[in-house]
Amino acid sequence: MSEKVAVGILGKTYTLETDIDPLELQARAKYVEEKLKEASPNSDRATSSDVAVLTALIIADELFNLKTNYENLKSMVNKKSNDLISVIDRALEP
Repeated sequence: MSEKVAVGILGKTYTLETDIDPLELQARAKYVEEKLKEASPNSDRATSSDVAVLTALIIADELFNLKTNYENLKSMVNKKSNDLISVIDRALEP
């Protein structure tokens, strides 16, 4: 069931209509805020758009690294499973 949840990011409140648990959404907002701070250069010349793009790139990099790690792990599990099936099949042969 969808509900409105307010989250704060860098002193600004955003009200979102979502099915996500409010505490989980708060955690996600905090994560985004941390990444925005990480991406903020120590320059007064960076615009909010610059910081938003840098933040998006940081989060995209994390996502792609996680996807790669997940695919590698999935491949390893599949190989190990197939190896175990072969061992079991050989053990069950008459």
